[in-house]
Amino acid sequence: MISATLSLPYGNHARQRLDVFVPDGAVNALVCCIGGGWWADGRCEAGRGFALLLASHGLAVASLGHRPLGDGARTGDEVLGDLTDAAGKALEEAGVLGFGGRSLALLGHGSGSLAAFDLVPRLVRRQAVRAVVACGVLATLEPAHGIAAAHQPACDRFAMGRHRDHSPLYIDPALLPAVLLMHGDADRDVPLSQAQALQARISGTGESCRLDVLPGIGHGFAENALVASATDAASRVAAFIAEHAREPQANDFAFGCKP
Repeated sequence: MISATLSLPYGNHARQRLDVFVPDGAVNALVCCIGGGWWADGRCEAGRGFALLLASHGLAVASLGHRPLGDGARTGDEVLGDLTDAAGKALEEAGVLGFGGRSLALLGHGSGSLAAFDLVPRLVRRQAVRAVVACGVLATLEPAHGIAAAHQPACDRFAMGRHRDHSPLYIDPALLPAVLLMHGDADRDVPLSQAQALQARISGTGESCRLDVLPGIGHGFAENALVASATDAASRVAAFIAEHAREPQANDFAFGCKP
């Protein structure tokens, strides 16, 4: 059975809402999902279908909403502030639904993948972050890295002159938990080369980072829960979370395992 809370508010704006799904017996870190749409949508409902797919694999999951960039949120920092608050509220609500864990995993679609990486240093001050999953990887906000021209104004507004500060390509890999990147080789919005560059940077320092290249797949492959690419993506995510983001159990500490 899956217990759920839908459209739970954590602020006054209509998009400051979140969904939480907790299957019986879930033992993973709470997977917090962040939608794409170049930060212009922000509805938790947009990620509800994929979150349910993950919950059907036995994962505790939250779909986080946020104020849209330019319609409630003025900068990327304000979007990230919303998502930080939403993740904390989601973990609290998951506990109400019977989830016993205290750590997080972050999953982003497209532009939401950049937000997921940017959230890691903000959230680790409060909770352990055990994994990051990026679907359709946006590794940098900088121009001239292959992003479709129509999306560059949104990148500039998110960055507000701090393009490198907000770009996962320049984050210290030592700060990151285990990372799974998934990217379609037919993506016309964000080129595969961004995922490859990020994978090379993280793995080059000896940190854990896997890149799954999806043949013939474009951008947004996991955002429509009814298509086969989303089902495949959910299976890959579930296996990765089971391996890298299992919530520590009491007997782990008895045998000296790290939390």
